[in-house]
Amino acid sequence: MTETTNKPQMLQILQMQWKTVIFVALVGTIIFMVKEEFVRPAWRAKATILMAFDDQAATLGGGLLASKADPIKMLGAVLASQSLNDQVAKGVGFKGKKVPFDVRVDSASGQIFLTFSDNSKSKAKYTLDKVMDGLKDIEGSTGFTTASQEAKKLEKLVSDRQEDVLKSERDLKVFQDNLKTVVTPNVPYYGGQYRALMEPIKLQLGKIKKEIEVRKKQAIEQGHLSSDLPTSLPPSIRWRDNLIRLGEELRLAEISSGPEAPNVVRLKQSIATTEELIKGEVSKYLKSVDTGMDAILSNLIAQKTIAESQLEGLQKQDALATDEAIQFQHKVQDLMGMRKLMQDTAERYNTANAKAEAQKVRWSILDEPNIERAPANKSLLSSIMLGFAVGAILGVIFAALLELGLIEKQYPKAFRALKASSHK
Repeated sequence: MTETTNKPQMLQILQMQWKTVIFVALVGTIIFMVKEEFVRPAWRAKATILMAFDDQAATLGGGLLASKADPIKMLGAVLASQSLNDQVAKGVGFKGKKVPFDVRVDSASGQIFLTFSDNSKSKAKYTLDKVMDGLKDIEGSTGFTTASQEAKKLEKLVSDRQEDVLKSERDLKVFQDNLKTVVTPNVPYYGGQYRALMEPIKLQLGKIKKEIEVRKKQAIEQGHLSSDLPTSLPPSIRWRDNLIRLGEELRLAEISSGPEAPNVVRLKQSIATTEELIKGEVSKYLKSVDTGMDAILSNLIAQKTIAESQLEGLQKQDALATDEAIQFQHKVQDLMGMRKLMQDTAERYNTANAKAEAQKVRWSILDEPNIERAPANKSLLSSIMLGFAVGAILGVIFAALLELGLIEKQYPKAFRALKASSHK
């Protein structure tokens, strides 16, 4: 006999052992059905992002939005980026290297499908919620395009420039409030105004000194003065200092408030009162030193003291004027430079922002994260079909082994028992 006639064909085996095949297939089906009940369910969350396409934006933005493929691939790359994954992992407390949510890009329809599976329904949905939040955060903080990133940087820079301008304005205000001399934006550089005020006082002081000398000589010749005049007048010192201070305040007040302002009027009255006090103090002191002092000479000496006080105050301000004027001009120039820099930065921001708007990757959430009704890893029909198929394959193999006698040789007792049961 040939090998073909000695060995049963597969069809013959199935005809002879079909009960065995069916039996093993049913056993496999039952096993898979039981396994289905004990498997822990995995719930799949899903969401859909829809890309928007604006023809006008594509025209303004050049090639970036020339088709849906470019922006949708860009958004898909952001969703697959490590930075977004790290943000999601931190939000959901994921311990692994990467949160295994799936991103599928469909350029033809302009949709991006997101899925994530977990044994917990709430965690599956919460994870996709965090993916959406992370996407919005990245768009809001840096943007998806170079133009939007540049606009974000310039927006921060404009804010910083505004703070610099406000600080410079505050510094200038403080400096102006503490000025000891008259400096205004209209006349920022010192032009010798204090020296011009000193000239008539010097002339007046020279005349007073000459009159004092003439009057003193006459008084000595007539025997009215027993000694020379004192070189210093101690009682007038505090009033002289007060007169200098009031003079400085008056000059500043006239510039800032005007000559008829109430505070200017009060300062003028205070100066007049101080001058009268100086005259009174000088007269008393001179009479105490020499009883022969007449009123005219005493008044001339008081006028000399007042003129010297005014001249001293102007000389102090003249010494400060140049330095304060230069400092003031530098601060004004710094402020103007900062304002110009802020304006230039604002213009750059407006340009970058317009470009970013034209190149903006427009997207919206078509389907919010939601959970599928049935577990992703459970399907009774699939389990039945798979169990039956696996059982059938194993049944065919087992039947073939029976017919070939391999089982009889290995397990004779079991084979005889199986043979007997099959004949019954």
